Amino acid sequence: MAGPDTVTQYRSALFPTTAAQRKVAHPYVKQIDALHAFKAPLVTKVENYSGFYAAEGYHQNVLTLHPTHPYIAINDMPEADNLTRFAPAQHRADAVLAANAN
Repeated sequence: MAGPDTVTQYRSALFPTTAAQRKVAHPYVKQIDALHAFKAPLVTKVENYSGFYAAEGYHQNVLTLHPTHPYIAINDMPEADNLTRFAPAQHRADAVLAANAN
């Protein structure tokens, strides 16, 4: 993980809800890590799903709503750009926003 997100509450995780998803999750994380799009290895964990709890509204869609915020511009956009450059076939031009993710 790059940037200031060094504590565990900010780390990414996958929560597969089926055996099929779990079977894909581990290799997917390894595949993304093998692209070397980031300065350090991914810290994304595959965890057991125990329910979904939406974050407060001000945590939703932050990149889309505040693309020029210094944190987003310095930490997130370069990583998103790298991932797009290394895996263009997996890039999605339209954002999947929290309100539309159902």
